Amino acid sequence: MKIRSDFVSNSSSCSFLVADVAAFAAKLRELCASADGVDTWWMNGLTLSFDVRGTPENKRAFADFIDQLYCWEDADGDVYASGDFSRIVDVDPSTYGEMKNVRVAAGESYESDCVNRLALLYMAMKASGVAVDDSGTERGFALFGDMPKGLVEAALAAYGKGKTA
Repeated sequence: MKIRSDFVSNSSSCSFLVADVAAFAAKLRELCASADGVDTWWMNGLTLSFDVRGTPENKRAFADFIDQLYCWEDADGDVYASGDFSRIVDVDPSTYGEMKNVRVAAGESYESDCVNRLALLYMAMKASGVAVDDSGTERGFALFGDMPKGLVEAALAAYGKGKTA
């Protein structure tokens, strides 16, 4: 028997919804900007899923997601796709309006660091005014919720001054 001591869930209960994909992607690019483009190393383990009309244009535009393992087309030709979250930075921004039911999830492993990255992303987007919704998650995204506020503020202030470990 396998025993887990950390948070165990499924992708829908350890996730959040994105209402405005264009605003979300723009803020993601801004917050993760680096000299080499957009830093995506920290996105490892996060997944992005969405629905899109199954037109030939959309199938081409979202080919990186549609070719993923978790993808299917329904009887009406609409496509559900799920893939590596970091690929969102490669999607043509003019196609964001085609994406429906956009969800960012903690992938399949649900390791603590992956869940923490998801929580941090959610909190950063929420603080930046991007429309994200965690009402369907079992996991509250209170990344530092059980730590003394003064401790968190001191650590963030030191980090902001470049005093990282």
